Amino acid sequence: MNATASPKRILILDLDGTLFDSQKRWEECQRLNPNNKREFWNCFQSEKFMDLDEPRMNLINFAKSLIEINTITIVISGRNIRQYNKTVEQLNKIGINPNEIYLRGDRDFRKDFEFKADIVSKVLQKYNAEEIIMIDDSDDVLKHISEKFTNIKVIDAKKF
Repeated sequence: MNATASPKRILILDLDGTLFDSQKRWEECQRLNPNNKREFWNCFQSEKFMDLDEPRMNLINFAKSLIEINTITIVISGRNIRQYNKTVEQLNKIGINPNEIYLRGDRDFRKDFEFKADIVSKVLQKYNAEEIIMIDDSDDVLKHISEKFTNIKVIDAKKF
């Protein structure tokens, strides 16, 4: 897409619980750190066990059906920036190549819906599209985004 054309659609995708089932990574980090919340999160937000994540093909196929020539695809995830390389690898494996990927910085402890709303706000300043769709599995994120940005169609990933 050339820089002067505005995209027809912006598709905003979440990762864990949406494009990927990260339950096995969660369970492995819990098993290793049963009584230490900080070490659990350090484990879960590292690349160490990301190979345990399983693609959610029904949702991936749905997302791919929404991606057209003039669609801007954006990933916004609560994953840590340290997981960037493995995240790109995972996305390549499932055939989704986003235009932009936003992950949390090391010191970003905001609630997921606050973090994502901030990024969505920046995306909307950058792009002007006819249609904006966000797919996420968090009830808080979906509720907050639909209330704050009435022009965004939110889709609950749990329904797939």
